[in-house]
Amino acid sequence: MPVPSTEIEGASIVLVGNFNPAIFQPSWLGTHGIVRPEEAEDAKINLISSEVTSFSTEWLALQSTRDRFHVSTSDVRYFDRLVEVVLSAFTLLEHTPVHKLGINRDMHFPASIEYRNRFAEILAPKVHWRSLFEEPLLETLIMQGRREHSQAKLVRITIQPSLRVQPGIYIGSNEHFEVEGEQTPQKILRLLAESWTGAQTYAKRVAEDLLAQAE
Repeated sequence: MPVPSTEIEGASIVLVGNFNPAIFQPSWLGTHGIVRPEEAEDAKINLISSEVTSFSTEWLALQSTRDRFHVSTSDVRYFDRLVEVVLSAFTLLEHTPVHKLGINRDMHFPASIEYRNRFAEILAPKVHWRSLFEEPLLETLIMQGRREHSQAKLVRITIQPSLRVQPGIYIGSNEHFEVEGEQTPQKILRLLAESWTGAQTYAKRVAEDLLAQAE
């Protein structure tokens, strides 16, 4: 059985620092050319306040609190543009303290129950659990390590049954970066620009390599 292709994919970028959520309005992004004027005009606004901002466009979702900034897309055509949103916004906000970065990819693969069970058996053989449980099932597996040549502090791979593609398998990747003593976003932006493509390529390769074991 061939490795299944993704049915749903998404990517996101998370920054941790000290933010002013009210500034991240669609109109501000549109005025500065970070999104197109028509995208800003048509944005669906959930909330804009000094504590939380949340809105979405056709391809972009943005949420910001005072200590966390998050942008995401579920359209692979816009993966690289997602990076440009962050780079452009925080180049303008050059004095905003940012000290942590997360680069994430979410992948949902359609898979038969038989394939999913075989995959789970490879990752976590039930023989080790049958004396402890009746009908043991793997729900979530998280592995953590380092990626060769990556500047990330760590990489986490999460595997579980997909909630969006059923039956299916979800595989998520998170690369986590930290900088010490930074009061401006320049170093984080450099890490994002240098690491984005490698992180996305690696996440896809890990997922495909893992799934290939259940062929």
